[in-house]
This record gives sequence, structure tokens and C-alpha cells, in this order.
Amino acid sequence: MSARILIVEDNTDNLKLMSYLLKASGYQLFTAMDGEEALETVTRERPDLVVCDVQIPKIDGYGVAQRLKNHPALRSIPLVAVTALAMVGDRDKMLSAGFDGYISKPLIPQTFVKQLEAFLNAEERRPPRTPHKNVPETPRAPSNQPHKATILVVDDSRVNLNLVRSTLEPFGYSVVAAQSVQEGLSVARQQRPDLIL
Repeated sequence: MSARILIVEDNTDNLKLMSYLLKASGYQLFTAMDGEEALETVTRERPDLVVCDVQIPKIDGYGVAQRLKNHPALRSIPLVAVTALAMVGDRDKMLSAGFDGYISKPLIPQTFVKQLEAFLNAEERRPPRTPHKNVPETPRAPSNQPHKATILVVDDSRVNLNLVRSTLEPFGYSVVAAQSVQEGLSVARQQRPDLIL
């Protein structure tokens, strides 16, 4: 069974990116935009992992860490700081405050989920990917734009394929996907795309 993860982040763009990456990887999510909401959600939902920005309103990340690690029933929940703080000593300060790990911003979409999975038990991690012949379609956003071009995206990561598709299709581009070079060549011969990524 995949893990239940709480993301605590007050920047909506970062929150959307983290949520997208984790949902696309099969995890169940809860979100909070300040420290008070985070503590209420952890107490109510008992997630398997908490991903917390340090600079959040009401109660900052250090306060969240202190309260969680001092609570007998919640202290075992892994707590990972996600922050732009990168000065000398910031990492040590976060770890000594109670965070179990640290991921710096800006986030790298290709590695973010894997970095978080290091804090989960094996049974909480998403099942390993099996080779897929066809990549499932992401729900397409309605577009008022006329069809501009067909773009073939070749990538072995479904998360990356879905990210590109959800970014380009609302602007009128038709996106076809392949998860291997061989599959990409076959699709390119059949579809004759205007661009290959």
C-alpha cells in the first residue's frame, strides 16, 4: 500500500509541483499551508511522512518539528525539511531541530520522489515500475487554442511524460509519448511529429 504523505508548503507553485509529482507516483496526499494546519492534519490523519517547508506562517517549520518530535504518538513519523535555506549551518540546524532529512529548493522533479522514498518503509513505497507498452493518458485540459503542432516526447519516466503533456496540451499542442528509443522511433514513423523531445 502506498504511503500517505502530508505536504506543508505556503507557496502555491511549490505545493502544486510536489503534489503533482507525488500523486503521479501513486501516493495519497494531504496538504497544509501553515504550521497550525499541519499539526492538526498530522494529529488527525497520522500520515506516513511529513514534508515541511521551514518558512511557513503561524508556526514555522522548526516549531512544527519541535511539537511533532516531542509528542509520544507522533515522533516516529519521518519529517523532511524542504527549503531554500542553504547557508552554512542551516542543514545542521534543521537536523538538530528534529527534522529527519533535508531537501533543498529549487526542487528537481526527476529526483524529488526518490529522495522522499528514502524516508519510507519498503512496504509504503510505490510499487516498482513495470515496463509499459502504452503510457496512460493524462486527463487533457480543455483548450481553446487551435492545434499548433504534434510533439513526440520520449522519456522512461511516466511522471516526466505526464508533466510535459499537462504543460503543453493546454496551449494547443498535441503530445504523443514513448517510453523507449525503440518505441519512439516506431511512433515517429507512424505519427510524423513536428518536434521530438
